[in-house]
Amino acid sequence: GLSLETMTWAAALLAETRTVRVYSTVHVPMFHPLVAAKMGATLDHIGRGRWGINLVSGWSAEEFGMMGIDILPHAERYRRTAAFIEILQGLWTQEPGTFDYTCPWYTIRGGSVLPQPEQRPHPPIVNAGTSEDAKDMVARLCDWAFISPPSADAVADVTADIKARARRYGRTVRCAGYPFVLWRETEREAHDVRRAILEKMDREAVENWARGLGLGSARSTRSRWKCSLWAAARCRWWARPSSVRDNSRRCTMPGWTGCWPASCPTTRIRSASDATSCRCCGRWAW
Repeated sequence: GLSLETMTWAAALLAETRTVRVYSTVHVPMFHPLVAAKMGATLDHIGRGRWGINLVSGWSAEEFGMMGIDILPHAERYRRTAAFIEILQGLWTQEPGTFDYTCPWYTIRGGSVLPQPEQRPHPPIVNAGTSEDAKDMVARLCDWAFISPPSADAVADVTADIKARARRYGRTVRCAGYPFVLWRETEREAHDVRRAILEKMDREAVENWARGLGLGSARSTRSRWKCSLWAAARCRWWARPSSVRDNSRRCTMPGWTGCWPASCPTTRIRSASDATSCRCCGRWAW
């Protein structure tokens, strides 16, 4: 993709900041879990306990095709990701040199990561899957569910489902989302900008981007290419700053603990007061 490599990026950001939490996205098929565990422990020390990992099971045929990596069937992908997480947790928490693990994808004998991460029991683990396989894995093994409900009104049902699944495993899981935010001084102006973006959209570019994500043809449905255009975020807010604040409160009250909003270059924060109004009492991770 077009993003910077996330482990290297995280090291630079953690070294230059003091309070922000930084999460690296890791595609499971591209990393050995012992290597990821070592890199993650190093990053957690650089940031003095501010690093976390977002695990992606893998779905982009274009990205994996460059390396000759086959995409496993859906259920098997999540079984492999679950094993990856169990290895991370074991290496980060068990006595170094004593961790063993065997599964169809990995074999660890006397696994050791020194130094282990600063955070206890381990750095937070995130997954954004929404399938039944994914939600069960998140409930059993992850610390955060990174979700994209279709609207602010749908947040309560989605988060309740994740949290109920976690309770069945005797655990708690926090939920965060990624709405697409476009605001202006008035809601009418925000909707005018939205319409202008749609009118001037480079449909070929959106089609190529959607195909690269493995979404198939973006032309197949109007909703699909719109989803592709708005950074794949299904929850979208076109509003003035006060409405963005109100939407954020509607999401956090039912159970969202944090938010990573997507935006485009036309979204502007004009003043510190605008940014403050959207942080929702400091509970959002911006």
